Amino acid sequence: MIEALERRLAALVAARSVSSHHPALEDPPDHVVAVLREQLDAIGAHCQVHTVSERGRPVLTADIGPVDRPFGAVLLGHIDTVPAVEPDCWSGDPWQLARRDQRWTGLGTADMKGFFACAGTVLERMRNRLAKRIRIIATTDEESGMQGMRGAVEHGLVPLAPVVVGEPTGGAVAGGCRGLVAFRIVLSGIEGHSSQPPEHGRAIDALGALIRTAREQERAWGTAADRKHGAATMNLGRVHGGDAFNRLVARITVDGEMRLPPGMSIADAEAVLDRLVGAARQEGVGAEVEILERFLPCINPDDGALPIMPYVCEASLLPRGQAFRIWGPGDLDQAHRIDESLDIETAARYCDDLEAWLMECCG
Repeated sequence: MIEALERRLAALVAARSVSSHHPALEDPPDHVVAVLREQLDAIGAHCQVHTVSERGRPVLTADIGPVDRPFGAVLLGHIDTVPAVEPDCWSGDPWQLARRDQRWTGLGTADMKGFFACAGTVLERMRNRLAKRIRIIATTDEESGMQGMRGAVEHGLVPLAPVVVGEPTGGAVAGGCRGLVAFRIVLSGIEGHSSQPPEHGRAIDALGALIRTAREQERAWGTAADRKHGAATMNLGRVHGGDAFNRLVARITVDGEMRLPPGMSIADAEAVLDRLVGAARQEGVGAEVEILERFLPCINPDDGALPIMPYVCEASLLPRGQAFRIWGPGDLDQAHRIDESLDIETAARYCDDLEAWLMECCG
């Protein structure tokens, strides 16, 4: 089994599949879709490629099992990756699978091409024992907006059956994930020569007020945190402004996000953004906010006792009431990092556990 897993994973890792909010960084998705389709065709799956969003990045579906039987399970995930973080700093080629210290290293091994390698290996072993069909759904833009998943739901590509979302959980089963509000705040202040700083109206002062307010909000969240689901978090991930040391910064753009635990609404997040913008405006500058993405927190309706993952994922877009579990072989602490890797023993154990669960649903 290990050899089959490694062959599948090596081919998927070698197929570059970056998706990004910055188009210049993206790879065309056709190659990785073709690689996964070839792997699934080889085990007898019926594959189709769908274009379901204006962005045009495809969604692959693959059905395996008796064609006259209903669906018993759905295996859902994404085959795109984030850009390689500083490729020159990797211990090897990010797109060449390497085996070191009982781990497979390569871009996307944990998040989440390893899941599809496991799924293909498991389905090959059990394809002749299925009493119900299984659908695999592979999207190609999860890392850059999830339009493919939205389109898959809108076009009826997700059967009403229990769903496994194969995001990194270290092989443990999780029952939900956080929501997300991504935002952009633009601060517009007075421009001019640095030798004549105004008393009010400097964008850089407004940025300081915004950051202080954000930190105060995080402390308030921590004080009132739900013991089970933890506190909301905020990250100001990109700040851009200024063009010379002797000019006042006239315009600053701040891109950030909030991670919402269950129980926190989009309206709650919007109220926080109003406070951030209000703090900036008190410095005498213009401040405007734009919400870039919205995803609600989600919890498995059948088992709310399972842990909640701190990230947002495609489970958030499943129809309300649909049973799901977030359950993948990768480790979250390996995702989006240099020398991303997948533990081989965990992947093998995950295959056995996934096969047992699928037999319960579809055997």
